[in-house]
Amino acid sequence: MNVQGQILSEIAKYILGAVRKVLPDPPDDVSVVDNFFDLGGDSQSAVELLTVVESAYPVVFPIETLFASGNLADVIRECEQGLG
Repeated sequence: MNVQGQILSEIAKYILGAVRKVLPDPPDDVSVVDNFFDLGGDSQSAVELLTVVESAYPVVFPIETLFASGNLADVIRECEQGLG
């Protein structure tokens, strides 16, 4: 569950796992409220994240949103909207 008590979607769980994979030194717990860049992400890991997510789901990864806010919840929301 996320901080607000809502059950995370399948794609949200996948994105959070993918974030852990692409970061050079990821924390043990990555949450939807985290900022990708505060976790250690950079432009290279952002592109890696895009590639991983787009290879697993039929979505256009919102890399502009990731660079604009860094907020994982915003990125997840846009991916979910792209699926639905």
